[in-house]
Amino acid sequence: MVRTFKSKIDRWYHLLVWIILGLVFYSFWQRYVAFGIVMLIVFMFLVETLIHTEYIIDADGYLRVQSGFLPSYKINMADIEQIKYIRNNRIAYALSFERLQIITPYANRMLSPENPEEFIKEIRKYNHMIIVTK
Repeated sequence: MVRTFKSKIDRWYHLLVWIILGLVFYSFWQRYVAFGIVMLIVFMFLVETLIHTEYIIDADGYLRVQSGFLPSYKINMADIEQIKYIRNNRIAYALSFERLQIITPYANRMLSPENPEEFIKEIRKYNHMIIVTK
């Protein structure tokens, strides 16, 4: 069964989108066309990320992470050793500062599902040995 979880979105991200949109309108109003086009591209990137940041649990035991125009990647759920609740602002496939850090032998990834408890519960169906720390 395939299960999709959307990313939790903090207010700061919505504020950023509105600020960029304001800059788009302002720059075209003032006839700063080059700056306006750059801001329009940034706005489109932010909206695409806002709409399409999701975490998909496949029936074959993989967690697929997708975020807008960014490249997607897969995590084998059998490789997940630990999941930590963290709060940080590093760049990641997450639109919230309240995140889950997925720890595998190969890499550490940060995600921010809307419902972290349900997300962890679903992952543990594929790997019950995962250690969860708050």
